[in-house]
Amino acid sequence: MNTNLDECNNSLSSEYKAILSGMDPSSFQFVVGSDEDRYSGVLLPFAHAEYLAAKPRVMLVGQETTDWNTLNGKNTIARVLKAADPKEDGLDLDTIIQEAHTRYDAQYEDPQFLPSVRRGLGGYHKQLAKALNLAVPKGIVWANVSAWDYDAGSPRGRPWQEATEISRVSLELLAASIRTLEPNHIVFVSGPDLDPFVKGLLQVHFGGYQDCESPHRQRKLWVFRSPGLKQATCYRTSHPAYYRDNKFRRAAINLIQKASGMA
Repeated sequence: MNTNLDECNNSLSSEYKAILSGMDPSSFQFVVGSDEDRYSGVLLPFAHAEYLAAKPRVMLVGQETTDWNTLNGKNTIARVLKAADPKEDGLDLDTIIQEAHTRYDAQYEDPQFLPSVRRGLGGYHKQLAKALNLAVPKGIVWANVSAWDYDAGSPRGRPWQEATEISRVSLELLAASIRTLEPNHIVFVSGPDLDPFVKGLLQVHFGGYQDCESPHRQRKLWVFRSPGLKQATCYRTSHPAYYRDNKFRRAAINLIQKASGMA
């Protein structure tokens, strides 16, 4: 893995630009730019020096954000599509990606880290970092299964074609970040209802998946690997917002500690 911070993030930016440029405008049946375009800004993960130096390298993957990067009053799907259209003047994807990078870094600089992320994900991020003796919070990379939220909620309830395109692009973006950042462990706190998306990510981008032996019920804590992820181990457990009992999220930490020679 490239441990030069600027080169790593430049590589991510190039990957993100190529993916966003391939979005299909015809998937969005509403009048683009209308009041129905209630999408957030796009969440794009980037590296910090603390992550590149971390042992182990850990990525934490949530569901979707709530009103991510919407305070500027301009981030919509229409804006991304316009930036991706070579016939449009005045805005390009480099600007969109730089804004996303700036917003991502700002979240990590907040002294209350992730205060706007829905109910408890930031707390688990810090718990995970502290348990693994990683820098808090920059020692862990945060990503989401969905790179956008819709009207502060999940985009999965949108019309099928639209939701499918959002999912396709989101998983491509997530796959690009995983390939570039090469985490040793990926913790999906997405809950079992999003397993079809996690499995789709692995089947389409990483050659499938294999379950690992685990003493826990798969619905509570699913442990698995993928041939395209080299030596990385993945864990899917509950989201703090929907399952307050920390037992299985703590179990995922224990497994990472054991694999890392800490327990």
